[in-house]
Amino acid sequence: MNRRQGRWTLGTAGALAALALVLRVWPVGVTTVVAEAPPTDPVAVDPAEWVGGDGGAELYAGIVEGNVFAPDRTPPPLRAEDAAVAEPRMVPTAPRRPRYRLSGIVQGPDGLVALIDADPLFPGAELYQVGDSVGPYVLEQATDSLVVLRLNRETQILRLDTISGRIP
Repeated sequence: MNRRQGRWTLGTAGALAALALVLRVWPVGVTTVVAEAPPTDPVAVDPAEWVGGDGGAELYAGIVEGNVFAPDRTPPPLRAEDAAVAEPRMVPTAPRRPRYRLSGIVQGPDGLVALIDADPLFPGAELYQVGDSVGPYVLEQATDSLVVLRLNRETQILRLDTISGRIP
């Protein structure tokens, strides 16, 4: 730090000290507001006096006089601004079909057997042959790389996932 910066810093500190002294000594008029103490027993006091008697008593009289936690109390009517914020009604959608995953296809003594992960209650794949029920579907056809599931006119085709570097 050079001399010029040191003088400036010292001058600034002195000015701030003088300002603090002036503010400490200067007489400041403070207005004291005395709030009216709430009654010790609010039930024994008229609600209009409690609110202040300025016309706001009508707004709070029902709350002060009534039991807002009573089980037979009816809720207030829905206001227009509440209706705008209310959640939109849920529109029913078509139920989603479960997603099945074809894990593999093997040649068994009775034909092709598909390994399909169809039941969420059992981890892993289950064995299915042509004609077996896979959930609501029927296994209609199986080849070396895909199976065809049919439910009435709906068809779902499951293909084997190809892994790079491997031939199915």
